[in-house]
Amino acid sequence: ANVKIDLTGKTVNCSSEYSSGYACSMLIDGNIGSTAITDATNNPTLKFFEIDLQTIYKITGFEMYNRQNCCPERINGFQIQILDENRNIIKDFDYSEWKEASALLYKRPHVEKAYGRYFRVTLETNTYLQVGEVVLYGYSE
Repeated sequence: ANVKIDLTGKTVNCSSEYSSGYACSMLIDGNIGSTAITDATNNPTLKFFEIDLQTIYKITGFEMYNRQNCCPERINGFQIQILDENRNIIKDFDYSEWKEASALLYKRPHVEKAYGRYFRVTLETNTYLQVGEVVLYGYSE
């Protein structure tokens, strides 16, 4: 069964932060209407948000919500990774060809053999990486 992981007190690392009004921590604040946004850059660079679960979890599913009030197409080309405690990639979900902009970006209810500490959303772009909310399902061992 998919049990929602309590992300209270977990930290979010990010490549950059657009402003305090769009803080990286808003990725897991429980509010789909708030948005975490990185800075834009002159050239395409790898932007990321990374949730530190602080211990190993078996991640059994996830939901990622797009920004609700603007520019949903900015997420096009994103990738999701689950990493171990040494930041080795355990699972890589490539949505680089995914072009459909919608409010509920992606829901993956079943993830196989994904034991990890970090959940990372990445996008190689010169514009902003913006995500409304990430919800994770699973349990710690």
